[in-house]
Amino acid sequence: MLPNDLPESDRLDAQHYLVRFILKGNYNVHLDSESPDLRILDVATGTGVWALEMAREFPKAEIHGVDISAIFPTEGNPPNCNFQLCNILDGLPFPDNHFDFIYQRLLVYALSPAQRRQVNVELLRVLKPEGFLQLVESDGIVYNPGPQMEKINQLSLETSLRHGVDPRVVQTMKSGLKQSGYTNVNSVNIALPVGAWGGKVGSLSLQNMHGLATIWLRGEVGNMTRDECDALLVVADKECEVNQSYYKVWLVIGAKPKEPKNITASSSTTTTPNTSGKAQVLASTSSSSSDTPRVSSSRPVKRNGL
Repeated sequence: MLPNDLPESDRLDAQHYLVRFILKGNYNVHLDSESPDLRILDVATGTGVWALEMAREFPKAEIHGVDISAIFPTEGNPPNCNFQLCNILDGLPFPDNHFDFIYQRLLVYALSPAQRRQVNVELLRVLKPEGFLQLVESDGIVYNPGPQMEKINQLSLETSLRHGVDPRVVQTMKSGLKQSGYTNVNSVNIALPVGAWGGKVGSLSLQNMHGLATIWLRGEVGNMTRDECDALLVVADKECEVNQSYYKVWLVIGAKPKEPKNITASSSTTTTPNTSGKAQVLASTSSSSSDTPRVSSSRPVKRNGL
């Protein structure tokens, strides 16, 4: 449904920096940087930017990135970083109980609801007991939209449903992990500003919206010309400024139980990113189930890539 070209690669890299900023780092669990046995998997690695950064931060760890498309780098990579072609729906080329940490991000338009359940089970297989899976997703909806932005929202949903994908499924990832056998499942919902009202991160988010909106507006459902698309986006941009529009981003973390036969559903908890980039799993709180997301700062501190 999404293209596989240079502009899309650039958009994926921009998404990486957006996610890294709002989560205050590349991961939100404790990882032992001194462990010589640490193994990390990046699912749907794309351009490989996350895996490469992790390989440099954890030089003693073994980092693997897999993707269905070979847009990841094949030369000049750190010696502890390995990329390979893989369709996760055909199964991962790794043994059971292999990884300490698995990261999967922004596959909202790639997986049907049934495929998402299938992937959850496969990731549980290759995860070590008490290892962590971290999911980061958005449902692609721009909240607080004006009329033209809402038109883009509807085209996004209609196009996705035509391809058997329902982006709204990411709203229930927490329960999905529990049903797949994960334990200690934690979730937090963060608002990502869209537009200059949200500072530099909001402006970068607006560029990401333009990339996706152009696909929906000029695609099989929208069927607009370039001029029509550009004109609509000008109005949508103004609406986002006036309404202070935003995306919702879900961060969900689950663990593989030490004893699978003793799996029980966890209570409502949340993982809150902190300034160190290594979030702590906090005690039970009702905020994880709230429909009101926590808004990312509109005046971000300076970080690489933003």
